[in-house]
Amino acid sequence: YPTDTLLPGMKLGLDRTKNLNKTLTAWASLYDPSSGSYVFKIENWKVSHGLLYDTGQIDSRTGPSYSNIVNITETEEEISHSLNITTNVGSISLLQMMYTGSLQLLEFIGGERHILFHFPDGTCDFYNTCGYNTYCNTSSNCECIPGFQPGGQYAWGLTKSKPRCVRNLQLSCQEREFKKIRNMKLPDTEYAIVDTKVGLEECEKRCLMNCNCTAFANIDMRNGGSDCVMWTGDLLDMRSYNNTEGQDLYVKLPAEDLGGKKNINTIIGSVIGGLGLFSLLCYWLVITRNRSRSNSQETSQTIEDWGSICMDYDVIATATENFSDSNTLGKGGFGTVYKGQLPDGQYIAVKKMTEMSQGGVEGFANEMKLIARVQHSNLIRLLGFCSTADHRLLVYEYIENSSLDTYIFDTTEQYVLNWEKRFEIIKGIVKGLIYLHQDSRFRIIHLDLKPNNILLDKDMIPKISDFGLAKILEGNATEGHAPTAVGTLGYIDPNYSKHNIYSAKSDVYSFGVLLLEIVSGKRNMDFLNSFDGTSLLTHIWNSWSKGEVLEIE
Repeated sequence: YPTDTLLPGMKLGLDRTKNLNKTLTAWASLYDPSSGSYVFKIENWKVSHGLLYDTGQIDSRTGPSYSNIVNITETEEEISHSLNITTNVGSISLLQMMYTGSLQLLEFIGGERHILFHFPDGTCDFYNTCGYNTYCNTSSNCECIPGFQPGGQYAWGLTKSKPRCVRNLQLSCQEREFKKIRNMKLPDTEYAIVDTKVGLEECEKRCLMNCNCTAFANIDMRNGGSDCVMWTGDLLDMRSYNNTEGQDLYVKLPAEDLGGKKNINTIIGSVIGGLGLFSLLCYWLVITRNRSRSNSQETSQTIEDWGSICMDYDVIATATENFSDSNTLGKGGFGTVYKGQLPDGQYIAVKKMTEMSQGGVEGFANEMKLIARVQHSNLIRLLGFCSTADHRLLVYEYIENSSLDTYIFDTTEQYVLNWEKRFEIIKGIVKGLIYLHQDSRFRIIHLDLKPNNILLDKDMIPKISDFGLAKILEGNATEGHAPTAVGTLGYIDPNYSKHNIYSAKSDVYSFGVLLLEIVSGKRNMDFLNSFDGTSLLTHIWNSWSKGEVLEIE
């Protein structure tokens, strides 16, 4: 290791006990055994995939045919792929990453070489060939998935743009229809929601309950269907097959896209039912007219269509042992975060809002509204919420390794993060910001990026958290105006601070400060508190100008 060959009995993938990801690296050329530009690597995008990289960029993602030749093992100790083949007497089989950029399963019998598997095998195997909400068909042409049509803006990536198909009709939270598409390579699952404990029927129910869910499927129909994957945004890197290969993909569509106009009886029934509901609503408004208007507005905002789960207060209180001090994880401007454990054993982090000022209420609603609408491996995941007259709680996934500041500023813990890990953390933060700024359904500006708000999971993968100050850029706007600029001293963008104007550049400035702190291990506020006009930024700039940047103290 590194090697270009996988033999029977060998394993590819992540060894969590050693924090080692075993890959296949191609030769530089037919006669040069040094490392080339092609690498085959196992990535755990909620579901493990084999990814072929060319010079660090994803070239291809494996599909069903690859799954037929490997055994996939996913445990707490490892995520590995090994060859699933039966060797004949007198034969030798191996999987090889070729210098030409193809992954081949080879069998040698009596001196003859036979190619049993070849990947990529044609245009459709290249990563995201056709763009968003499209698939590569059996004729190697690009088609929009049912219910979509060509159009909309291009989705800009790091190096190139991709076309996007858009819906014929926009989804509402009342949609109850799915289009079954057979023989598909399932979309990229990097930002999907996966649960290996539920089947297809429960998966469908969950997709219906989640207003942001756009499609669902079984991870692998061959294992009896006891698993579920849901997508909450655009679908990408799909292709179809003309044989028994592939999976069934269920895409959520408006009823009109599935069968034309609705039945007249259905329409009449809906109207009558709507009138009845309207009458009940009017009655409810009359008997509750004396309640606080502010509470009514806050509640209506809180239970808006965000796709998160309303949780019972008693369940959360029990999980945190009545918000015991021993379970305290940290405190922020508007609340305290507690560790908890649900009845099914799942650990959670609960933010209990203690500040009921207008700012606290707005921060609570803002955080719910934004986090519930985004899904990314480098963003904190909201599991649920509780909002009553007396309590406002946000329930997140529990992140094991605390926040970034506990490592980079601590003289002992800072040695846990070597340069390789720091670089991976920096890349993860960048990926999260790119998603917020250009790849999510809404362009979101975080406005409070700092080490305290970067959480690290058990694999030291960074998660951007705390969206209480975040803003959405509407339409095609590139900047917005806030009545008051609110942020953290030392990280807030000067232009935003002085002129109340925010944009993606505001987060880029904060990221720049954060980047310097990660690299130097020094806190910007330590310089600002000296009141001599210096900052970490000027300190590093001066050191750079003198050619002493490697001697920063």
